[in-house]
Amino acid sequence: MRTIDDIQAIVDQVRCALMPSWHLIVLDDGTIYLQVEDTDARCAVTGEPTAWRGRKWRLSYHMTETEIVCTAFKALQAALDHELREHFTYRGARVFDPHRSIALLVEIAGRADALDAREEVAQP
Repeated sequence: MRTIDDIQAIVDQVRCALMPSWHLIVLDDGTIYLQVEDTDARCAVTGEPTAWRGRKWRLSYHMTETEIVCTAFKALQAALDHELREHFTYRGARVFDPHRSIALLVEIAGRADALDAREEVAQP
């Protein structure tokens, strides 16, 4: 079984040169977890400086080194996807914004006019 210091030592060796201001933090509030943190970010809406933390990735004291490193990779991958969705615009709108209400997305999911697909073409 690992200690939180063992896990932190593994996480401390993870680097992502693509996003140098991002850091991985390990926290234990009764449940041990990992988060991506950026203290040098800009708000996608206002452009103002803002700090953020990504979603919590649950860890276990029984995880292998490989499991911990793979979880760190997934955390960074998810945070990058999240930030891309926040900063991507079409016609000036953040159309893939990950902060959209799931209840409103469910509401439009059932609308026929919300679909945009090609007609099926018969194959010879």
